Amino acid sequence: MGKKATSRKTLEQEKLSLRREVERLSGEGRHADAIVLLKRLAEMSPRNPLIWNDLGVEYAAMGDLDEAIAALRQGRAVYTPAFAPILSNLGKFLLQRFLQDSNAISDTGAGSESLSEAIRLLNASLDRDPENLEAHALLAVAQERAGRKDIAAAHLRIVESMSGSGVSFE
Repeated sequence: MGKKATSRKTLEQEKLSLRREVERLSGEGRHADAIVLLKRLAEMSPRNPLIWNDLGVEYAAMGDLDEAIAALRQGRAVYTPAFAPILSNLGKFLLQRFLQDSNAISDTGAGSESLSEAIRLLNASLDRDPENLEAHALLAVAQERAGRKDIAAAHLRIVESMSGSGVSFE
């Protein structure tokens, strides 16, 4: 085995070791430490969408939706706009931000761009993964907030049929 192949193998082993450590830290609730390692992994593999997705999820777990959204947008920019987990998580976090903002300032139309983008992203995620129960549930909430109760109800019916549970807006 040549020097280049050995170096590549060592790099792959280091990345795998870092991934395992990220999973451990995240499982322990040590999200800030996991973020440090994910940033290092992103430098090593900047076109790996899973790293950017996980980075966004870790930021969200810490309550930092702005950084979560930024990491997921970066993942879309460097890889492809079609990676379903990034689409789903970005849609989810944009919806969360919209809901936080609309609760803080009441419904005056503020944040409607975030809501529209969340709906587009969640729909795009479902185009790639139509059985994503969470995306259907989130779309039900988003469509209801957008005033499209018929579309919200359709997504709720999908959630009910896929999960066997009764979910409704009250």
